[in-house]
Amino acid sequence: VQTCALPIWYNEIEIKNIFSAGINYLYYLPNGASIAISSTFEKGTNVQHNIEDLLAYDFAINMNYFGFDLGFSYGIWQKYSKPKNGIYSCPYNSSQQFSNQDCSNNNLKYKKPYYIAAGLAYEFGPFATSITSFNSNFHNNKFNVLSLGVDYKLQKYLIPYFEITNFSFESDQPIASDIVDQLSISPNDRQVRDNNGMIFLTGISYIF
Repeated sequence: VQTCALPIWYNEIEIKNIFSAGINYLYYLPNGASIAISSTFEKGTNVQHNIEDLLAYDFAINMNYFGFDLGFSYGIWQKYSKPKNGIYSCPYNSSQQFSNQDCSNNNLKYKKPYYIAAGLAYEFGPFATSITSFNSNFHNNKFNVLSLGVDYKLQKYLIPYFEITNFSFESDQPIASDIVDQLSISPNDRQVRDNNGMIFLTGISYIF
């Protein structure tokens, strides 16, 4: 049995004075096309002085034209409630013991977490299909998804569908707390493992 304790600072996060805002805009073009734009913003203050405040925002755009839908969104955490200093404030150096990590150099700090999503859909009569991708990076942990879906409206309220999704996860978390040569540890012994796979999903949607 393997255990992986969360860093102490995870249990210390307490955010107050949270402010959220959003805006949406829809514009119809003369040729029947449309463009929709939206954005959200969130800000919060951490009670603990050694942990950064919360500041995040995202932006999305969607374009529609004769059955085609093209969408894109991007989000980022400028500040994301992580320690301002200490061994958890930067990616670990696998050649050192975890407790001896040096994060004093600001150039070593984690990059800001972000995500990027994009999708294209087409609908013609009873037939509809879409392809969507999603990519995120949080503390150098990378998650990627590519999904293809197809559905067909047999009747007004009955829609069979099929979806295939490919995903991958690449971890950059500490392998073990106090082992000098962490790169020598086999993948099966790591606390947080990489993962990838493919998911097939099929079913019937009934609307009532």
